[in-house]
Amino acid sequence: MVFIFIIMVLALSLLMREDLDNAVPKSEYDAVVSQLDTEREKTRTETERANREEATRKAAETDRDQAREVALRERARAEQEEAARRKLAEFVRYMRDTGVVPILGRIAEADKRRTEILERMKERLFASNIKVEIDAENGTLRLPSTRLFESAKADPTPVGTEVIKSLGVAIADIVPCYLANSARPEQCPQTNGAGVLSAVYIEGHTDAAPFRNTVDRFRNNWDLSAARAIEAFRIVRESDPRVSALRNAEGKALVGVSGYADTRPSTEGLSTEQRFDDQTKETDRRIEVRLIMAVDQHEVLSTLREFNERLENLDVDLD
Repeated sequence: MVFIFIIMVLALSLLMREDLDNAVPKSEYDAVVSQLDTEREKTRTETERANREEATRKAAETDRDQAREVALRERARAEQEEAARRKLAEFVRYMRDTGVVPILGRIAEADKRRTEILERMKERLFASNIKVEIDAENGTLRLPSTRLFESAKADPTPVGTEVIKSLGVAIADIVPCYLANSARPEQCPQTNGAGVLSAVYIEGHTDAAPFRNTVDRFRNNWDLSAARAIEAFRIVRESDPRVSALRNAEGKALVGVSGYADTRPSTEGLSTEQRFDDQTKETDRRIEVRLIMAVDQHEVLSTLREFNERLENLDVDLD
């Protein structure tokens, strides 16, 4: 056994010596390990760089895709805005040239012309020492109410009759200048535009006192106000034969009448007690002249319908 052990030890020693003879020197080994580490680091660096470049490429592609998408959206939005601007410009041209603006211009011109008529009538009556009030906004001329009518009476007082006669002469002299179908008198001012009369209403009004007259033909203040307007119209017509001949553009009589009882007081906002004051009642018993200017109702309605249609289409486009 001992001999066998010795033989094995000798054989092992010979093998170890052979391995030692064939072993790589440590310096060479370290160099190889260092080179392997360098190659591994180089490979890792190149892999990281490649990964970064790939990520950058993908990010650039994503950015380009997003930029293209944004550009497409911006172009679509710009095209929508341009279409909306064109539609709005077309709408503005319609408004300016053929739509509402021309009609509003004609209405404004008619209001201006109506005020001109009222001012001329006021000046004419003032020349006869008759002071009247005009309401340009509502197109009315108010005769002086002092001593114009007695309470509950339709016939004007003698003073009132003379005032109404002067009104008739003023209407006959001035109104023909503002009719569409009349030969313009030489003294008519230049008008230069739209604005002709459609109607002249002589309006009768009463005070707020309840009507109690059971002898005359009047049942209430409505009857009384209408009777006052009719009586004033009769005096106006008889004051100058030209009044009866006045016609509007439709060939209908220009001058008419209307009555409002006590529903349109001369002063708004008064209490019941104030309206029964003697001075207020005398002021409310009055005659007013209202001027109505001609308006082409068919043209107005047709234009407004087209305006609404265009406005609805414009809203749809802008949405």
